[in-house]
Amino acid sequence: RYEAYGWQVLTVADGNTDVDAIRKAIKEAKACKNKPTLIKVKTIIGYGSPNKADSHDAHGAPLGKDEAQLTRNQLGWKYGEFEVPQSVYDVFRAHAAEGAKKQ
Repeated sequence: RYEAYGWQVLTVADGNTDVDAIRKAIKEAKACKNKPTLIKVKTIIGYGSPNKADSHDAHGAPLGKDEAQLTRNQLGWKYGEFEVPQSVYDVFRAHAAEGAKKQ
């Protein structure tokens, strides 16, 4: 549909794990100066949840304490509920500082 409107349309086939493909699509979108870009990113709803992934059960309702822990285990997330590692804050702050310099 958007191609018919003259847009550049890019597709990322695996938005769950292919971060490089997402980065590549964003870079390609930024390089296109003569028309708008739509990036379609295909994902599995509830990705990583052993019992609710690709299911309506993962949409609009909490996973629940047990399923959330199973999901963290499945994804190799060794941190607790709502715990964000310091390295994430460090990367975010570095990007924010770079953005502030460009303003």
